[in-house]
Amino acid sequence: MAVTRAFYSCILLGILAVIVAAAFLPLPVNTRYRSIIGVVPDGGREEAFIIQWPQDRIGPGVTPPGLATGDGVALMSTAAGSASVELFRLRDVSGNVIGLASRSTYRRSAPGGGGVQASDWMLFIPSRGTLHLQQENAIDIAAAADAGGAVTAAADRVGFWSAGPQVSITTDADRGGGRVMGGAEEFAGFTGRYDEAWSVEGEPADGRSSGRITINTRTVLEGG
Repeated sequence: MAVTRAFYSCILLGILAVIVAAAFLPLPVNTRYRSIIGVVPDGGREEAFIIQWPQDRIGPGVTPPGLATGDGVALMSTAAGSASVELFRLRDVSGNVIGLASRSTYRRSAPGGGGVQASDWMLFIPSRGTLHLQQENAIDIAAAADAGGAVTAAADRVGFWSAGPQVSITTDADRGGGRVMGGAEEFAGFTGRYDEAWSVEGEPADGRSSGRITINTRTVLEGG
């Protein structure tokens, strides 16, 4: 009987200790920033996501066989062509880091023959879910490797900003660009359109530019 009383006394003391500790010690908090979403006239919603570069580029920790890396870009080249993958921190329009974004750039077949350059975005926001975006690119944004194997991102390529400080990447809707393919959790069932634009701040120095990528999404809930 004494052993039973001691057993339950220990459980009770443990519960009391947790309550006291919770009252006086700070507990970890997962920060969730308020979603900054606008309503559009057709009943859908509009939301923008921001990437600052070069500070939001995340470079690969290792270089797998067959890939060249540099400036946060992993590049794979074969006889059939090349494809690149980039990883970034993802921000809301207030500048808060809310997740990660990956962009894959490659060439794919086009109706009537030939090929077009395309990009897939995957936006991952831990507190909200994932969103998959797909587009055809209006201009060449593929990374490139020089004869020595050094990889240069498109924004740092000589002459990339010759047309001006703002560049629209996504083709217009009639040419198949900028589709929201769907998502998971909060983004489940959403479809729509988006556009990607790059803007440079100041004059590129030492072959490197500084600016931002803006992804503007306009989505509706299927069946909503």
